[in-house]
Amino acid sequence: MAEYRIKGGYTLTDEDFGRMAEEAERGEYPGTPGAWVVRPQGRPALADEGLVTIAFKVPRSQRDALDRALAVG
Repeated sequence: MAEYRIKGGYTLTDEDFGRMAEEAERGEYPGTPGAWVVRPQGRPALADEGLVTIAFKVPRSQRDALDRALAVG
């Protein structure tokens, strides 16, 4: 019979998993229900306004000039 060590440091066996599966099939779950955490899906917003994508190619020298101008700001 295999033994499995779980995150909390407990050890469970195949027999334990079988027993828990049978209990779950009967709708029996140990412990008390916790609070549901509901949050929006996805990543948090980067800004308070809509974002746009700007993608275009320029020569490296122009990109470097833009970087310098933005750094001076």
